[in-house]
Amino acid sequence: MSTEQPEWTRAERAIAPDVETPLTFTTMPAAACLLRHGDTEILRLHADDTGAVTFHARGPAGAEPLELRLDSTAPDGTQHGHTIVLAAAPGVPTAADATPRPKPAGTTVPPLDAGSLQIENHGLVQRGYPPRPPRARATAYARWVENVSRPWTRVGSRIVERPDVRFGAATALRSPTLPLPPPRASVTFNNTSDTWSGAQFSHPEEQFMYVDGTWTVPGVLPVMVPGYSATAAWAGLTADKLYQAGSDSESYNLQLPFGGTWQFTNYWMWLEAYPWPSWQIPNMPISPGDEVQVIIFPAQADGNTVFARGTGGGLTAADNNVWYMIYNHTRGTSFWGSYECPFFTGTNVEWIVERPEVNGSSAPLAFFLPFSMWSLWYGDSEMGWSELFPSGSGIWGQVPTYINMQDAASGHLLDIVHPQPDRTGDGGQEMVFIWTSSQ
Repeated sequence: MSTEQPEWTRAERAIAPDVETPLTFTTMPAAACLLRHGDTEILRLHADDTGAVTFHARGPAGAEPLELRLDSTAPDGTQHGHTIVLAAAPGVPTAADATPRPKPAGTTVPPLDAGSLQIENHGLVQRGYPPRPPRARATAYARWVENVSRPWTRVGSRIVERPDVRFGAATALRSPTLPLPPPRASVTFNNTSDTWSGAQFSHPEEQFMYVDGTWTVPGVLPVMVPGYSATAAWAGLTADKLYQAGSDSESYNLQLPFGGTWQFTNYWMWLEAYPWPSWQIPNMPISPGDEVQVIIFPAQADGNTVFARGTGGGLTAADNNVWYMIYNHTRGTSFWGSYECPFFTGTNVEWIVERPEVNGSSAPLAFFLPFSMWSLWYGDSEMGWSELFPSGSGIWGQVPTYINMQDAASGHLLDIVHPQPDRTGDGGQEMVFIWTSSQ
């Protein structure tokens, strides 16, 4: 490990006042970075394989220039430091990122030709495409055809452990203690959680074998919360662990004595097998408003899901890996990864918005404008595929558990879930998440 003093550079940037602006800096490839103001730690960041590291900043009009430090450490211990001076200057274009983030490096996955649409699922996975849903599930099949009919940049597979941030640590679900907004007649809001909101489906036969969800990455605004706050969105499969993947929208509101509030935000994709630590995907940049999709399923190491009776009838011990396929439809990037697992028994599927656990405590829920999760599909190895339905019209005629987030200590309702017909038009339901309080 290097013991030399870090190399220092200086950069000055002007951004439009009161506008969240992406700022990209070049440091060492795969470096771990820490953004500071004086002795205050603001955000932990990770450079991609080219050395690009990005965060967003929003400064108040009329504020004095603000000096920050970005400390970077490469995998071999080499250190590099940036002094960054930011000014919120009138007249600066809102797209004022002087060094735009380079396009992520990766492997091009070409569109499938029409003759290849019906090859076996394990052949699809081996060639870089997600498994094909049944033709009978018309909207899921159409979405799959749309995915495989365009090129993707499959980014590098490097992931970085984030022991400071954990997702999936839900408190026990409980009955609401506050009056909730009137739901649609077909939906029952039958639980609240200190850290979760969304929908969860349970199956006593333990045969869930697929989950799929799409959402827009929520932008977070400098409202109500001093210091750090976060809003995470994810889809997951619960078995021996909670296998999940999603986006995290982090915010740090830096209040200065005479300079108003500066906001710094970080948007990143992650995967996790809770209670193991989370892992960041540094080569897959995201921004507020990006459309992302998560697909998770158990299979062998080659991507082939083995069933007890050919094409169905239960999973087997051969399904000893959990596969993660993550897509950014806005940027045309994808990431694939997998965890080894024991004999997979899928007890639950989830589509959740969460305030994550950061350094051992639940973070305040960052303020976000309403956003949606849609095209919420799940698969069962005994019963087949279904979209999330609001009432007893799914595979088993069961009603999912719907969850609103309510802080146990304060009694404050933090966010609510508003159901509406899924935009795919297949009779299913999408969920709109509405922020109401931070903690």
